[in-house]
Amino acid sequence: MRKILSVLLVAILAASTAFATFSGEASIGFGGNLDNGNFGFIDKAAKVKFDVDLATADAEAIANGDVYASIKATLGVKVLTGEKKYGAGDPYDDKMEFGIIADITEAKVAGADWYVSILGMPGGPDYAKSAIDTYTVEDNWDKWGLPREDYDKNATYSASYSKTNGVEVGVYDYKLGFGLLGDYSKADTWKLKDNLNFTLYAETPEYDFDGVTVKAGTVYTYKTIDKLSGGVPTYVENKVNSLGASAKVGYVSGAFSTSVATDIGFDLTKEKAKDIIGADIAANVTYDFVTFDAYYATKAKTGETPKHDYNDPEATTASYTEHLLSAQVKTDLNSFNVPVALTVAVKDIIAKQNISLKAEVKPIEGLKVTVKGGYVIDDQFGRVGEAVNTDKHDVKGKWSTGADVEYAFDLLTVKGGFSLSQKLYNNSPVQIGASASVETTTLVPGATLKLAWAGDDLTDKVDGDHDNGNLGKVTASCKITF
Repeated sequence: MRKILSVLLVAILAASTAFATFSGEASIGFGGNLDNGNFGFIDKAAKVKFDVDLATADAEAIANGDVYASIKATLGVKVLTGEKKYGAGDPYDDKMEFGIIADITEAKVAGADWYVSILGMPGGPDYAKSAIDTYTVEDNWDKWGLPREDYDKNATYSASYSKTNGVEVGVYDYKLGFGLLGDYSKADTWKLKDNLNFTLYAETPEYDFDGVTVKAGTVYTYKTIDKLSGGVPTYVENKVNSLGASAKVGYVSGAFSTSVATDIGFDLTKEKAKDIIGADIAANVTYDFVTFDAYYATKAKTGETPKHDYNDPEATTASYTEHLLSAQVKTDLNSFNVPVALTVAVKDIIAKQNISLKAEVKPIEGLKVTVKGGYVIDDQFGRVGEAVNTDKHDVKGKWSTGADVEYAFDLLTVKGGFSLSQKLYNNSPVQIGASASVETTTLVPGATLKLAWAGDDLTDKVDGDHDNGNLGKVTASCKITF
């Protein structure tokens, strides 16, 4: 306890200005839950969140000379409270916590057109990403162990790559990396291939040939050691022996532009050709108001689940989709003074064949109308590698449609929407959802006033959990924050 107080005192004294800030909010909501019968002031909350920067600093030292050394670092000292979570299944902890995070952000020896970074190797190249297929990372933490907002990522494939202990070298915008870690303590039984981490990395700058741009990179990774603890190695569960290559080409001329990017990987631990080679390719063509995108991957990352590891709060477990093929066309007619934007997409063409159409219309200032619909030919089965009944009468499909309206003016923002969907198997009923809200932040300065209703399944016939029950919930709320 004395040590913590001493460090805290030093941190406070080191701060030349007062960074101490905190935030909080209070809200009250009056309404009724049409499913469980609750009514009255059913939503009430008041909490203070500490995210206090006691000290935040950057430091650097850059020597003079034709050849010089430089180092940069950041320091953060915080008091945290309110929403920290320690591990999977643990409750949120409202007790105050004290945290220090210090990072070295740069450490290199450099000259006019070159540098050698001793901080570590660069990250692996990943040029091709899907502009059509995305997934949401939920319930994730930041580096302080605090919950952060959900965010979306694009589906992608990249060759297996491990940043082994090593250096990064830059020469005239070319980037090179070299990593090596091994163990030879048991000379009588030692085998190089069983006690070695070795990584090579190379990447070119982007060349421009009169409007045609080209860039390429390659990596090689061999890894058997997880880490050295007291000089004794621990080993990875699955050995990595992988070669990767990436390239992208683009062209721009007036209103026309196109680009193609690809990542190719070779898993040299496999024996069969179909298991050795992996790749993805992303293509884009744009001409004035029309944009076309296409993406294919032999095995794309299409999901991430946080591990909730206290020692590594940003660690995740990935999920993949094999033979992912998708395409979409977008048109924006606003350039012709027609306030309409259309998007037609087909996701996972080989298996699910998820077809969607979205039209966004802005007929007058402040008003936005979005109409959407979709049809999934195979919602339940059809993934590559699974036992699939190819009888067309047994296809497990799903359709959906809906519309959203939003009108924002000086005092109020009004929103409304509905959705319809149905699984075409097991005699599934039609699921109906709807929502409506009125919100203002200007009527009472400093407060958000809102009246809202939402229901996920108004027919009360669809099995499963729904955020707002079957009949939904009506709430009139006032929220004040600082």
